[in-house]
Amino acid sequence: MINSIQSYEVKDQAFEFLLSHLSGKIIPTTIAAALRIEIDQISSISPDELVESTRLTQRTWSENLFLINWLETLKTDQNAPSDCVEEDAEDLIDPAMQDLSSGTLFPLIDAVTSAQQAPDSQSPDLKLSLRQFLDFFERLPESGNEEMIFQFDEEVSSDQRLQFGLLIFSPYFQRKITFAQLKSSLDKLVRREVTNLLLIVWLDRNESLGGCSIASLALLGRVLRHLLHELLPDAIYEFRALLQDSIRIPAALIACLAILSAGFQRPVSDADEWESICKERLEWTRLSHRLESLLSLQNFLVRFLLPGKSFSDALPVSVTDFLQRGKSSTAEYLSAWCGKGFLDIPSVAIMKAFYSADIEIKLPSIEAEDQDDRPLRFLHVPEISLDKKEMAEGLAVLRAVFPRSLTADVLLSNCCLELAVLWNKEPNDVTLLRLSLRYLSDVVNSQITHGIALVIWKTFLSDRLSICATLMEKVGKAPKERLFSKDVNMSDSSVVVFLELTHAYLGLIADAEYNRQERFHLETEDLWYDETVSSKSSTVGIAVSQPATNASLVRHHMHLVTVLHAIMFYSLKSVKPLSLFDFKAQEAFFQDLTLHPVLSIIDLDQSVIRNRNQFLSRVVAALVRSAADHCVQPDVAWMEKILEVAAYWGITGDEVRTVYVFELYSHGLDELGAEAYKTVTDKQPLIARLMHLAGMRLASLTSNTRSQTSYAKNFSTMSPTLGSWIRSMDATGLACENVDWEQCYLLVRNISHDMNRQQAQHKICTEVLEWIKNYVLAR
Repeated sequence: MINSIQSYEVKDQAFEFLLSHLSGKIIPTTIAAALRIEIDQISSISPDELVESTRLTQRTWSENLFLINWLETLKTDQNAPSDCVEEDAEDLIDPAMQDLSSGTLFPLIDAVTSAQQAPDSQSPDLKLSLRQFLDFFERLPESGNEEMIFQFDEEVSSDQRLQFGLLIFSPYFQRKITFAQLKSSLDKLVRREVTNLLLIVWLDRNESLGGCSIASLALLGRVLRHLLHELLPDAIYEFRALLQDSIRIPAALIACLAILSAGFQRPVSDADEWESICKERLEWTRLSHRLESLLSLQNFLVRFLLPGKSFSDALPVSVTDFLQRGKSSTAEYLSAWCGKGFLDIPSVAIMKAFYSADIEIKLPSIEAEDQDDRPLRFLHVPEISLDKKEMAEGLAVLRAVFPRSLTADVLLSNCCLELAVLWNKEPNDVTLLRLSLRYLSDVVNSQITHGIALVIWKTFLSDRLSICATLMEKVGKAPKERLFSKDVNMSDSSVVVFLELTHAYLGLIADAEYNRQERFHLETEDLWYDETVSSKSSTVGIAVSQPATNASLVRHHMHLVTVLHAIMFYSLKSVKPLSLFDFKAQEAFFQDLTLHPVLSIIDLDQSVIRNRNQFLSRVVAALVRSAADHCVQPDVAWMEKILEVAAYWGITGDEVRTVYVFELYSHGLDELGAEAYKTVTDKQPLIARLMHLAGMRLASLTSNTRSQTSYAKNFSTMSPTLGSWIRSMDATGLACENVDWEQCYLLVRNISHDMNRQQAQHKICTEVLEWIKNYVLAR
C-alpha cells in the first residue's frame, strides 16, 4: 500500500505512523522490507533529478532501516543459546594478571560480591517499542552511508541507556555471541559513549555480565582493548572518574584492572603524548591500589557483620567519598557501621589490635612496590580467619592497609562521637552515651580526649543539663517523669544516668586539661593524598583544634552535676540546687568553658552555708540508708564526690566524715563505721554524737526485756548516774534497732580511747563498759 503512494512526503508520514503504532500484525521486518524497496527506488533515480527533500527522506529511511535491522539482531542475540565457542579469552589477559586467581585478591572480591545484594540479573526487557529504540539515537553528521555511526540522544534517560547496554553486552558475557558479533554492534556507536555505557552496565549489573571472575576480567579486557585503542588520555580520564564514584568496589576494581591491562596500548606519535599516557596510567595504577584498600575495608564489614544485618544497607564506600571525608575516613566508616549496629567493635579489641605485640601484620611497603617491575602491583591483604572471627586480627589487617591514618585513638574517638550523635537522637537510650564514654576513656592522647569531650559537651550535654537544672530549681525536688519527658525528652531514670555520665565527661575535660601534650598531627597515606579534592575536617582534627578550657570552670560545673545527680538518685525533696550556690557562681554556669568568670563571692549569706551543710548531711544519710537497705557497702565514688563538693564549698572533710560515721553506726553498719571512724581527724564532735547514739541503743536494749522484773533488775545493778542517763534517752529515734549488747559494747569502747578524761561523759562511758561486761556479757 505504501509503495503505491506517489508522494515521498506522504510515504514518510505513513512510515512514521507505522513505526509509532506497531501491532502484532505488522512486524519490524515487514517495515524493513518496505523501507528497502523505497530506498532502492530512490537510489535508481538520477542524482540530477533528486530534490533536497527526497534526499533527506532517503537518509532518514536508511537510518531507520539500519536501526531496525540492528534491533532485530540484538533480540536474536538475546535468545541465542550459551554455547558460543571461540578462543579462550583468558589467553588474552595481561601476563601481570596471571597470578590473580591464585592470590589473595579474588577471595576478597568473592566475599564482598557475595554479600552485596545486586540488582536482578534477569534478561533485559525486550518489549521495548521500535519507536523508542529509534528515538534513542541520532546519527553523526560526518558518518557515511556505508558505515553509519550513532550517538545517544540527549533526552535518553539513564535507565533506558542501562537497558540498551544490557541488550548489547549481556549476550557476549553470557557466551551467546562471539566477539566479532559484538564488535559489529560496538562499531555502530561513538567509542567514548559506548565505553562509558559498558562501564555503567558493568558496575550496575555486574551479575548479568558474569560477575567478578577472572574469566569476566578477560572478556572485559578484550572489549576495552578494542574500544580504547584510539581514545586519547583525556577520554580515559572520564572513565576513571566513573569508577571513583562507584560504590560497587569489586566491580570497579575489576574494570580498573581491565583498563590497565588493555587501555594503554595505542601507538604513540610524540614525546608529549607518551608523557600524557604515562601520567594517566600512573593515576589508574593508583586508583587500583585505592580500590584494593577499600575492598579490604568492605571485607572487614563482611567478615564481622552482625546477624540480622544486610551488607547492602550499610554506609556505602567509594573512592570519591573516602577522599572527601578527610584524613580519618577509615575510622569514620568503621564508627558509622558500629554506631548503626552493623558491627560491634569493642574497645578492648581496638586496644589489642593496635598495642598488643601478639598481633603483627605487615604489607609490602611503598618503596618495595616501587621496585616491582611488573606493569601491575597489588596489595597482598591477608585473609581474616572465618572460624575464629577474631576482631583484633581484622583490625590489625586494616591497620596494615591504612598504617598512618588508622590509629587506636582516631578509631576510638570516632566511635565515641558517632555513638554520642546516635544517643542525641534517642536520649532515653543512655546505653549509647555510656558506651561512647567507654571508648573515649581508652583514648591515650589527652588532647584528643579533651577535644572530643568538649565537642560532646557543647553539642549534646550543656543545653540538656541547663534545662534539668532550671527545672529542678523550679520544682525544688526531683521532678516527675512527665516534666522530664516534656522538657528534655527523657525519663527520670534516664536523667539519672545522663547526669552520672555528664559528670564523667566533664572529668575527662578537666583531667586532660591538666596533662596537655604537644599538638597531635593526623597523617594520611601517600596513596590517599590528593590536594585537588576538597575534604571536610576530620573528627580528630576538630578535636585537637579546640581551645584550652578553664579547669576551674569545668570543675564548677562538675559540682553542680553532683548536686543534681544526688537529688535525682536519692529522690531528695525540698532542695533547690542552684540556690546552694551564690549569685556569682550561678552566673558562671553554662558559660563557654574557655572563659574565666568569677566563680564565688567572699562574704556568703549564713542561710546559704546552712543549706549547704544540711544538703550534704542529707546526701550522706541517703547514701548510707540505701546501702543498708540493699545490704551492700556504701558507694565509695559517691563519698568522693560529696567530699569534693564539700571542699569546694569550704566545708571541711571532717564535718562530712563525722556525719558519715554517725550514719553508719545509726544503721547498724558498725564494722564499716569503725573503719571510717579512723579517717576522722577531729573526733570530739563525733564522739559526742556517738555517745548519744550509744545511750539510745542502751535504752532500747534495756527496755526490750521479757518482764517488768527483768527491767527493774537491769537498773538495780547500775549506778544511779548511769541509770538516770539511760532513762533520759529516747530510743524511738534509732534508725536500726536490730543491734545487740556486743555491738553497743564495741562502740563505747572504741570512742572511749579518744574521749577526753576530763569530760563528764568519760565516767559514764567507763561505767557502761563495766556494767555491760560484768552483768550482760558475763552471763
